Amino acid sequence: MKTSLILLMLIFTIGLAPNITPDNQLPKPPNGYSWEKLDAISGYILKPDGWFFNAEKNANTYAYFITKEDFTKDPNGMFVTGFSLNVFTNMGKTNAVDYAISMANELKGQGGLVFIQDHEFSNFKGKMLRVKKNGKTIHYDILGNTKTNILYLAYFESSNSKWSENEEFGKVIMNNLGFNPNF
Repeated sequence: MKTSLILLMLIFTIGLAPNITPDNQLPKPPNGYSWEKLDAISGYILKPDGWFFNAEKNANTYAYFITKEDFTKDPNGMFVTGFSLNVFTNMGKTNAVDYAISMANELKGQGGLVFIQDHEFSNFKGKMLRVKKNGKTIHYDILGNTKTNILYLAYFESSNSKWSENEEFGKVIMNNLGFNPNF
């Protein structure tokens, strides 16, 4: 169990470095996936075939969703399995890195922690953690950009009963995030 947890943490850690490249130089997506461009933040993410993409903007926050269920048809806007990325562009005088670490520690304190670790690459610094509670597993990567003071909250979630069949989707999506270090 401990060995598989360490291996899993390495897989997520190694793959989460940003992949920034011009659109015409994007690598071919893995079989069963296509690229979704995130114009507003100069980034991109992978979407499994048959899944749904949605983008929203609210004040100083961009939100992107890759979901197995079409939550736009759900009266409560809910989904069970999917990836969410929230980008907070106006942190004011609040330090995005400090906030990312504080947010991760707050989640840690709510119980159900599987693991937590520091995560740093390029201009991004924060925490990666996984929480298992209330019938679902959520893998978080919470990062602040040290250069632009923008906060990134990325997470993949699935019900505990379906985690083993959906975890690979989460790995592929989160291991291929493209964030612009200057945004």
